[in-house]
Amino acid sequence: HALKWTRESHLKARELYEKAAEIDPNYARTWAGIGLTYYYEARLGGWQMSREEALTKGFELAEHAIEIGPQQPLGYQVMANIYLLKGEHDRAVALAEKSADLAPNNFQAISVVGWQSFWAGDVQRSLDAFARLKRVSPRYSAWIPGVEGAALHFAGRHDDAVATLKEAIRRLPTAWMAHARLVAVYVDSDRMKEAKSAAAELLETRPNFTVGNFMKTQPFKNKERKEWFRGLLLKAGLPENPPLPLPDKPSI
Repeated sequence: HALKWTRESHLKARELYEKAAEIDPNYARTWAGIGLTYYYEARLGGWQMSREEALTKGFELAEHAIEIGPQQPLGYQVMANIYLLKGEHDRAVALAEKSADLAPNNFQAISVVGWQSFWAGDVQRSLDAFARLKRVSPRYSAWIPGVEGAALHFAGRHDDAVATLKEAIRRLPTAWMAHARLVAVYVDSDRMKEAKSAAAELLETRPNFTVGNFMKTQPFKNKERKEWFRGLLLKAGLPENPPLPLPDKPSI
């Protein structure tokens, strides 16, 4: 459920994790899993609480998971994600590396190194992690090429980025973030016809998409790079903000 990227799936995952915690309150992965759902709530939505409340709850759960299972990597991964949203990228990368040290052949631990390194601006380190992940786990999760494609874009490897992002979309057609990143690559490559087509597909997949809301979910450390990326999406004609509500019709 947690990998389906919808409000309903994350809340269902939280419910199942909480039931598991009742059965075995000493299993660290369960508490970390609950914490992960609060990270997603903070990043994607404010479903049941504010962003800050979700971050606080997620941090407390990750801290508890590490306390009862210090050798389990997932607690460190969740805490890394919480620090990422707090803008503490260096601490996030360090925690991701700690997780990978504990489980050097665990695809999820390696993927978090790639994820955190990308947002911190270390693109080559991110790509190295994803390459290692694919060697360890050839049947990797569908979200991986969605982030790897962005790293390839930022490395200037535009053709590789397009191919990788298309893989992400082919495997998970509702992966709207991969759709948005594909739009950006096309614009940056001056392939505007393809950018417009990709933008139309994005809006078909996610009709309420706006550049403003999307960029709130993209925790870049480098603010200049973040604004540059925003500009690519706007150049493709994607809406920056939701349309203003129509005024009420006057009564006759």
